[in-house]
Amino acid sequence: MSGKIKAGAKVSAHMVFLVPVGGAYSDLSLQWSLNGTVRSTKDLEIKGATAGSMRYRMMTTEALSKVGTWEARLLRGDKELAKFTVETE
Repeated sequence: MSGKIKAGAKVSAHMVFLVPVGGAYSDLSLQWSLNGTVRSTKDLEIKGATAGSMRYRMMTTEALSKVGTWEARLLRGDKELAKFTVETE
């Protein structure tokens, strides 16, 4: 993604996980930071199916209310799994 978005805009994070049948994970979180300061943390929980597909989809939305550089980090415990940044003006 390039360019900036307006402060106050809502940004959605779409996530896809491969989860073993019967697997469950409750130690995931999506953390939003503005200019290096944590502003929001959302706990995420994944429960694998008892049969069938191993793919698990999830979406969460955050309103980026202030101007600056926002960073979203997907964490499992203290380990960073993924991250992306968004610029607001």
